[in-house]
Amino acid sequence: MHALPVSRPMPDARAAVDAVRRLAGRVVVVTAKSTALARASLDRIGIAADVVEGALFARTKGAALRAHRVDVFVGDHLGDMIGAREGGALAVGVTTGPCSAGDLHTAGADVVLTRLGEFPPWLLGEDTRRR
Repeated sequence: MHALPVSRPMPDARAAVDAVRRLAGRVVVVTAKSTALARASLDRIGIAADVVEGALFARTKGAALRAHRVDVFVGDHLGDMIGAREGGALAVGVTTGPCSAGDLHTAGADVVLTRLGEFPPWLLGEDTRRR
């Protein structure tokens, strides 16, 4: 038996995943957590990912993002923005973590949102603009 830390989904995480799925996208989780812990945490909160890549931070996230052909990467840390840029993905920063909007922009964010709930309408609008 293994103990899992208490996991709760970030507010609006399910809506963000649903928005990706509505556009026939894949949910690719690239995280600094170990792959096993990330998968267990996702299972526990009931969010299904197509791919989970763990134990990656900043630039090392980029290789995974590129390998899985990720178009848009959402994160709340400077390392996420660096990884997105390194991986060729559009970097979407969310100020729900330790970093300010200015810091996220400086680290390479293309877009900064104040909460994850802003992501679904942004993504749906982005898809419309690309068509």
